[in-house]
Amino acid sequence: MLEKLNIKVHLATKKGMAIELLLFFGIGVSMLPMWITAPLMILISIVSMEVRKIEWHEIGFAFKYFTIKNIIIGLGVAGIYHFVDLYAVQLIADKFAPSHISEVFDMEKSIPKLILGLVASWTTAAFFEEILFRGYLICRLIDLMGDKIVTRIVIVLLNGIIFGFVHAYQGAHGMICTGIIGALQAIVFFAAGKKLAIPIIAHGAFDTIGFTYLFLG
Repeated sequence: MLEKLNIKVHLATKKGMAIELLLFFGIGVSMLPMWITAPLMILISIVSMEVRKIEWHEIGFAFKYFTIKNIIIGLGVAGIYHFVDLYAVQLIADKFAPSHISEVFDMEKSIPKLILGLVASWTTAAFFEEILFRGYLICRLIDLMGDKIVTRIVIVLLNGIIFGFVHAYQGAHGMICTGIIGALQAIVFFAAGKKLAIPIIAHGAFDTIGFTYLFLG
């Protein structure tokens, strides 16, 4: 109990927060396979929240936030993302790296792959990634840096960077695209009052649109 208390006190200090976040970011930008980085980052977030007695609603996740209004807004945000991605994000990425479709997204006319993609998009992607990268990470960065306009800008940029790096399996082009979308998701998270419902719906719906296009060829 005393040892756990000492860890809690340490994590409440600026030094403790910085070490925790440096470890999280170090793993995130390592470009190691996601099956290695994801469990480690999840472990850091769970240990941090458990030791500090942080409830899920404190990082913006609660089923009560999934109102009809927020679901509709999330779907609308996904639609906006689709056009932004098509007419801006992809063009920006094209200037730095050739477009490349990862083997995992090669699902043209494959119903089993489409179903697998949709299931993954609404579970590990929409819920897991938003809770980890928007909920836990942004709230922890706020603990360290404060919650002012300037720090929010820095947090949005950092969020986009790490989100891009953890998608290294998609190649440089995919990293740039996911990095930009990650930064946009951070902005939506702040705009939604640091609640995760809208970002989660937007993420899942945006992936659904993308997988549908890939399936149709």
